[in-house]
Amino acid sequence: MPKELDAKEKILEAAKGIFYKKGLGGARMAEIAEEAGINKAMLHYYFSSKEQLFETVFEEAFHKIIPSIISVLNSEKPIREKIEEIADFYITTLSANPQLPVFVLNAIQYDPERFLGKFMKNKQMSPQAFMGKLMQQFQQEIQEGKLPPVDPRHLIINLIGLSVFPFMMKPMLKIMMNMDDESFHDLMESRRELIPRFLLDT
Repeated sequence: MPKELDAKEKILEAAKGIFYKKGLGGARMAEIAEEAGINKAMLHYYFSSKEQLFETVFEEAFHKIIPSIISVLNSEKPIREKIEEIADFYITTLSANPQLPVFVLNAIQYDPERFLGKFMKNKQMSPQAFMGKLMQQFQQEIQEGKLPPVDPRHLIINLIGLSVFPFMMKPMLKIMMNMDDESFHDLMESRRELIPRFLLDT
């Protein structure tokens, strides 16, 4: 059993590296098998097709982000604390997995029905499970003067954009701003506090 788990883990790790770089269309099963150090027969023993393997890698990537975000949004904390926690979570997660957002977005654009369908049907993960309550909280805190009087949807979109975009554009930003990896990391760390201030202290 441990050997089987080890082989499957090697496949998933190899597939993740290749899919993250090349996407579904650019990856080849032979390439994944070679990277995992196994033959194609063993690869097909665990995963019958490239699509099945890609979907498994996608689900793992998706679950690195969405459940934690939903947990924060569903909490009883004030909106400011939720935004602070989500910004902090994004910086931590994407610093460790900088290719993650591009991979997830490319997969969703490639086939949104396939890669989002099952999650939309999940009552706990569906937007309908938390967005209504969240919008009510936004409106209440705006009326109480705790948040700026803007459309809550803009706040959510801006939060995602401010958190995710720099990691998607990391190669270009490093060139434009003459940064090495350490400088980029330090800049992203400073955004943990800056993002909530950009959104709420205006």
